[in-house]
Amino acid sequence: MRWLAIALAFVCVALIALGLGGCRFSKDGVLSAYESVVQFAGQFALTPAIQLQGVRAFGEDHYTGDYRAEYANFSGTEYLFGGTSTVGRDVQVTFSLDAESGGGTLFLMSGKNMLEVLLDAQGEFERTLTLPAGSSYIGFTGKGLTGALKMRLTPCAESKAG
Repeated sequence: MRWLAIALAFVCVALIALGLGGCRFSKDGVLSAYESVVQFAGQFALTPAIQLQGVRAFGEDHYTGDYRAEYANFSGTEYLFGGTSTVGRDVQVTFSLDAESGGGTLFLMSGKNMLEVLLDAQGEFERTLTLPAGSSYIGFTGKGLTGALKMRLTPCAESKAG
């Protein structure tokens, strides 16, 4: 993570130097570039696909998509969806956990609430989540879990986040 901070500092210094050197940037252009850098940096907190127990398919961004897994005595944590952004968003979460043994916890980790447990048991969960600006990640922790997990996150038609 230290290299990420160095890279972001370098980008900021370069933008300031270019601005002082006579280059003119539009406000929208600078904000768009900043949003791209922030989103790029935020994706590195997600569990890489090769380390996942299941299969994840992203939707239009890293905040939406599908995840399916068959666990066999799984104990660990997977950060499945989310990222860092300068804008908030609303997503519809549909989740089901069918555990033969062990258990699991679906959670939301964000800058405002730090950690919010969404479901700490076997069963189904459906809810609209408001993900604030900043970092927001949806993850799953298994505890000796043998069973199946299905998750779908879709964007809401009307977003109230901001």
